[in-house]
Amino acid sequence: MDYFWEQLLGCGFAAFESAGYALRFGLLDIKDMIDIIQIRGLLSPFAHIVWTAVAGAALWRVMRGNSFHFGLCRPTESYMPFGLVVVCHFVLNLDFEIPFYGKYLVCGFVSWVAALNLFNLGIQEIREEQLDVRGLRG
Repeated sequence: MDYFWEQLLGCGFAAFESAGYALRFGLLDIKDMIDIIQIRGLLSPFAHIVWTAVAGAALWRVMRGNSFHFGLCRPTESYMPFGLVVVCHFVLNLDFEIPFYGKYLVCGFVSWVAALNLFNLGIQEIREEQLDVRGLRG
């Protein structure tokens, strides 16, 4: 799957879920509905968008240029990123709040560290492949 489409999928799911929350909690007051959509939109880079990036990068890493099959879920290098995404989503769905949207910020920070780490690993793999092709690595 192209990276653009993965991100679009993550954004689409976030919008769909936000609409559900807006209807659930803002059905009686249109201002509450708008507030929910705006807050979730502003905080979305700390949730579904980065989670989709982490899951997509982990999947890309274990695919290693091959086609998708369910056996790709077996390598241990896919457990941690997918587990992180599940745990972060679970934490955001818990019924407690931390001041200043702390749940979003903590989960977002952890998720962005994972995303950037996977990005760095991808750059290292590309560099190693380039060295192999050039015959510079022994």
